[in-house]
Amino acid sequence: MELNINNIIQLLTILSSTLIISFLTLLSIFNQDIKVLLYISGLVVTYISVFIITRTTGFNIPLEQRSSICDFMDIPGIAKMYEPSVNSLFIAFTATYMIIPMMFNNNINIMMVIFFVVLFVLDAYYRLVNKCNKGLGIGTGLILGILFGFVWFYILQLNNFSQVLYFGEVMSNNVVCSSKQAEFVCFDKDNNQINFSN
Repeated sequence: MELNINNIIQLLTILSSTLIISFLTLLSIFNQDIKVLLYISGLVVTYISVFIITRTTGFNIPLEQRSSICDFMDIPGIAKMYEPSVNSLFIAFTATYMIIPMMFNNNINIMMVIFFVVLFVLDAYYRLVNKCNKGLGIGTGLILGILFGFVWFYILQLNNFSQVLYFGEVMSNNVVCSSKQAEFVCFDKDNNQINFSN
């Protein structure tokens, strides 16, 4: 592979799932939380469900003239699922799982939304160019990823796991109120001033 911008971007889109999962795993280790475990559990449930759906419906059709770069990351069982696109499914699931809690808390991270949109578009482009998937497979991966991402979020939300969702906690500007000593000025019946401190 020649080292140029096009090939670097193509390689990053192919490795996007590995890079994102690695980043989120490290983030959970540093923050000492279980967010990544719930996220990966959702991914596993999604992949197994989609695998069963594609096998039973006959949608899993091998593609001819498929580029060898399509199988750069070979996940047993899943990598041979040519339709729908596994990468589209992953990106859509991850984006939905992370963006919906932001919408619930009215705190949208625009840069992250742009990142996922650009990543999806680049991945779809390279998957079409290399004949890894057809447009229908990419579209189906997108729809199933959004659907399963929303369902997994909703299951966790119903079971009061909102604090361990990414962006599930309500953001605060950390305003702290404190009381200062108050001084009261009073007058007695002879109109003499009396001072009180609290």
